[in-house]
Amino acid sequence: MAQKKTIIIGASSGIGREIAIRYAAAGHKVGITGRRESLLIELKQKFPENICTSCFDVMQYNSRERIDTLIDELGGLDILLYNSGYGDPSLELKWEVENQTTSTNVNGFVDIVSCVFNYFVKHGYGQIALTSSVAAVRGNGWAPSYSASKAFMSNYAKGLSIKASKLKKI
Repeated sequence: MAQKKTIIIGASSGIGREIAIRYAAAGHKVGITGRRESLLIELKQKFPENICTSCFDVMQYNSRERIDTLIDELGGLDILLYNSGYGDPSLELKWEVENQTTSTNVNGFVDIVSCVFNYFVKHGYGQIALTSSVAAVRGNGWAPSYSASKAFMSNYAKGLSIKASKLKKI
């Protein structure tokens, strides 16, 4: 299998971290992001030739520039895995919780995914994958913005798939 160049958004722990380990161990070039720099550096130390890091929060204003820099460091991009997400119970609908959830799961998501989609259109190839949630299929009284934001992510991804299919026919 040819070496792939992959960026994983949200690779400091959990699913994103495990995927980063597996891709790097298979010899692929992997750009990893997350908010906890020490965890990103730990992964880079395990695979110094295969991993590039960029520590940032997807809600930052410069996340697009950070992605562009990672793409340059990798020498291109084949796959984006968007694995970042946030959700906390919000029984009283606290604005701070609702805002952080939608800022992360909607605004941060769109910012990065649209940037990478346009990169792939320009270069004529690429794949975008994302980790959503079963919460996307129904509302949740404990964390309504989480369910709604994950539904947004899933529908946005479906829309991008349709857009990509149409672009191939042009």
